[in-house]
Amino acid sequence: MASAEAKMYANYIIDKLERIVSCLDGLSSEQINAKPPVPETNSLLVLAVHTMANVNEATFQGLLGQEVNRDRDSEFAASGSSAEDVRNQWETLKGQVRPALEGLTDEQLNRTLVHPRRGEMTGRELLLFTVTHASEHVGHAELTRDWIVSQG
Repeated sequence: MASAEAKMYANYIIDKLERIVSCLDGLSSEQINAKPPVPETNSLLVLAVHTMANVNEATFQGLLGQEVNRDRDSEFAASGSSAEDVRNQWETLKGQVRPALEGLTDEQLNRTLVHPRRGEMTGRELLLFTVTHASEHVGHAELTRDWIVSQG
């Protein structure tokens, strides 16, 4: 039986990605690819691509045991021509992630798994980490958008 807790996590994860992707709305190609002049910052497009990849990996590889062949390094080199392209990628992923997460059982949440970079954790801990990670990037994206808009 699907877990109410898993549905809650799904709602939080999807909300965070919606907020990140919406930061690209109404911006030009140049703006979505702009990187603030501060070391170790990322463009809005990179933040969206990276967070989507993290959610995809956590959901399908981490929780469901499916290989996703994530290339994390390429996420940080990503560039694109439009916010619409990113929005379309997100809508496709959301249509896959929501039912996958909402269908998780308490047994799956309690199961111990091995994260490729963080080691052993339960499914519940992975979901909590995924929400936390996405939340951090919401802050980055919103500040980056503020910076872009302030540039005129």
